Parts: sequence; C-alpha cells; structure tokens
Amino acid sequence: MIEGVMLTPKQTELLEKLPDKFTRSEGLEVAVSMNWSTSTYDRFLKKATGTYLYHEYGNYKKAQ
Repeated sequence: MIEGVMLTPKQTELLEKLPDKFTRSEGLEVAVSMNWSTSTYDRFLKKATGTYLYHEYGNYKKAQ
C-alpha cells in the first residue's frame, strides 16, 4: 500500500506484468491476456494513477 491506496491481488499482479512505460492500448493487451474487461482495466488505471502510475498524454509510467 502506498499513500492509502490499496490494490487487490489481481491489480498488483497486473501492475507487475506491465512494462515500466506503456500506452493505454499496450497495457490493455496485458490486461486482456489476464481475462480483464476493458472497463475493469480503465477503472484500474484511474485508481492507480497518481500513486502507482504517472499519466501524461495517453502514456503511463510506473512510479518508482
């Protein structure tokens, strides 16, 4: 847990599988391979951005 935002085990697994830098569509490919729906993936991005991910113009980067 970082700054009060807690991820589920499935969300943590996805975060670990994502590359350090990725676009929304690249991350979606990983999520779909894990049987995630597009809407679930989008909710994950919203929840994780600012704490676990940085977002700028459609590109994401893992927080270190």
